[in-house]
Amino acid sequence: MNNYPTNLTDNQWKITEKFVDEQARKRKHPLRSVFDAISYLLKSGCQWRMLPKDFPPYNTVFYYFSKWKNEGVFEDLFIKIHIYLRVLLGRCECPSLGLIDSRSVKTSHHVDKCRGIDGNKKIKGRKQHLVVDILGIPLAVVVHKANIHDSAGAAQVLPKRWIVERSFAWLENFRRLTIDYEFYSESSVAMIQLAFCFLILNKIFH
Repeated sequence: MNNYPTNLTDNQWKITEKFVDEQARKRKHPLRSVFDAISYLLKSGCQWRMLPKDFPPYNTVFYYFSKWKNEGVFEDLFIKIHIYLRVLLGRCECPSLGLIDSRSVKTSHHVDKCRGIDGNKKIKGRKQHLVVDILGIPLAVVVHKANIHDSAGAAQVLPKRWIVERSFAWLENFRRLTIDYEFYSESSVAMIQLAFCFLILNKIFH
């Protein structure tokens, strides 16, 4: 088994496993290795085909990424561990305040038609909206064309904007998210959710 710093710890995997391996049957490629491969890709920013050979084959990893994305596994994991973190920190499960902001990011040349030009920032790509709680953890993630105005894409920016800006700054630690490489905007949303999953798991087991 490889030992990359992006791998989940045993405690982190115990939580994650309940969401991605409900059947818990023996497989050719352990799902923990698959999940670690996705974590490596998200953190390092490498291409699917360039995943190290000691991970499962890249097409297997991509298959599970697409499967878990389409089945809502990433979103479910994200929601449940977010609640767990809030309770752990002595807060209510349901936040009473949501803070909204957005950023525009460039896209690679091979994405689908879901991209546009942000006239204010002169960026051709997609716009990412985050609605976060007071901890900076998203309650909702929306990705769409960069030329859609904030008022149409999500909502008006509220006070304490720095909290959302800090959340976007956290995403800069994941090289896959510095440019939007995902063909579909739904995959971009999944990658953002996953990034915050790893951030939350690190906060729980710091």
